[in-house]
Amino acid sequence: LLLGSRAADGVSGRGRAGASTAPVKDALTSGPPRKWVFFSGWDALMQCAMHPERSGGGALWWDERVVVIVDKYPKARHHWLVVAREAAMIEPSCLKLEHLPLLEHMLSVGQDWAARHREPSAAPFRYGFHAIPSMQQLHLHVISQDLQGSGMNHKKHWNSFATVYFRDACNVMEQLREMEHACVDEDTASNLLKNPLECNRCHERFQTMPALKS
Repeated sequence: LLLGSRAADGVSGRGRAGASTAPVKDALTSGPPRKWVFFSGWDALMQCAMHPERSGGGALWWDERVVVIVDKYPKARHHWLVVAREAAMIEPSCLKLEHLPLLEHMLSVGQDWAARHREPSAAPFRYGFHAIPSMQQLHLHVISQDLQGSGMNHKKHWNSFATVYFRDACNVMEQLREMEHACVDEDTASNLLKNPLECNRCHERFQTMPALKS
């Protein structure tokens, strides 16, 4: 879902945690219409986070701490990323207790964005991180639970969102409060991608992706 044809009324400039933000930038409403452009490569999210104004419309909204972008290969009908702009925030394993305000802000922005831009009939949303991210730079997935996006093509895609490989933001924050850092057993996480295909709603198992998505 590319939102280039839809007007956005922005996201509140104040997160749920109460931290004020600088005036927002919204690529959907500011300036003349622009062609959708995406950075590329392993560090594409970092490039966009550091220079959202150069994304040619790929960055939907930003403030001094985060950037909202549309997922280039959406795994659901609604799939956005809230990307941290701090250069040192490579992935969730970098997180420490001191980063709780950043996570709270990322979650608040994601929830506000979903509330403002979801369709009335859209499935519920989840907000979270992959146990082992596929791209550099800390990013929160904002994803509707239909899991019927054009980029949802392989078993590993499905299991990265339909198993505990997908870590809810609230759980990550709770781990930070208890352990003061985020940690993941990478061997266990990797094995989750090999799990049988199981519907995230009824839990019925399927042999193929086409059968699961039908």
